[in-house]
Amino acid sequence: MTKDKSYPPTLYTGTNGHIVKKRLMPDGEATPLPVEPSLLVTEHSPDGFSWGYNGSGPAQLALAILLDITSDPETARKFAYDFLSDFVSGWQDGWGITSDIVLAWLDKVKAEYVALKAGKN
Repeated sequence: MTKDKSYPPTLYTGTNGHIVKKRLMPDGEATPLPVEPSLLVTEHSPDGFSWGYNGSGPAQLALAILLDITSDPETARKFAYDFLSDFVSGWQDGWGITSDIVLAWLDKVKAEYVALKAGKN
């Protein structure tokens, strides 16, 4: 299930190689994004998050962000590699992304997936 778009957006940020935080905008307190919930879905990297390349740490981060935003393990698992490829693999230290951007991307990717699947039938 995707969060209601009327919720305040959440800002996800990454610094110092592995520290990922999230905060409700505009003035919420930043808290660490936990790795544990995403490890229960798929264990890519028990050592935690990373970004800036295609690997296990970035795959875990992609899954964790999608899981945090959608609260849906199946959706997070299904689209994590696309999110990794489109976003996480290219991030540098000091990156940031909002839940609104992720939800818009997810809507687009889901529509493309449905159209592709319909074209094969």
